Amino acid sequence: MKTFRDYEGQEAIDKIIEAIPLVNTLISDKEIVGDLKSKPATLLGALAVKNHPEECEKLREILGNEPAPDAMSAAFGMSKLLVEVLSNKDIIDFFAYTGETMEKNKSTSISQTSEDSE
Repeated sequence: MKTFRDYEGQEAIDKIIEAIPLVNTLISDKEIVGDLKSKPATLLGALAVKNHPEECEKLREILGNEPAPDAMSAAFGMSKLLVEVLSNKDIIDFFAYTGETMEKNKSTSISQTSEDSE
């Protein structure tokens, strides 16, 4: 499975921007990131696929991967991506902060739009 490291330059930036809300959902799941040191990577991938199947499939698509042929392939592929993201606190902070900021801005613009239309 391709991950963010498989891309460079503008293409990498575009993939990251598109993936922010999806990755933020995964890293916000306490069952996935609760106690990372005690969980093998494949279990993290399996939990991600179990708890967030649509987000995982969309991430595979964004990164140019075919749909997983079976559950084991889906879990293994997602574990590879999660290890890449969760192995660096700065990357975790980036996705978490950016995802939260995007969500706040989305909520603000929705409420402003409904106030403006009244």
